[in-house]
Amino acid sequence: MFGLYYIGSTDAGNTWSRPRKLGYDDARNADLAVSSAGELHAVWDETGTRTSAIQRARSTDAGQNWSAPERIVAGADVSYPRVAATRHGVAVFWLDGSLRRGAASIMINGKPLPTP
Repeated sequence: MFGLYYIGSTDAGNTWSRPRKLGYDDARNADLAVSSAGELHAVWDETGTRTSAIQRARSTDAGQNWSAPERIVAGADVSYPRVAATRHGVAVFWLDGSLRRGAASIMINGKPLPTP
């Protein structure tokens, strides 16, 4: 199986849920956070032929169901997203710059996510 999948356990790992596909086949560098309200927030990057994108999906029922992937940002060199959840909200951060040899700059970028 290629892509990004979520599996969960409610009994300390004795049994596991069936895999739920969150991202497409080129999804990578995933991160997961749980908000104070118990929502799961997954982020990952996907690479295309000329551009990359940071995607997000959210679950409000302990991973049983997930929202459709939502593009947070796209660009030639966005990658390695991280998500943080606090009592004040959820934010996503990512690397914005080239990792190739001779890169002129590497920046960390981010934005808060809206909550329903």
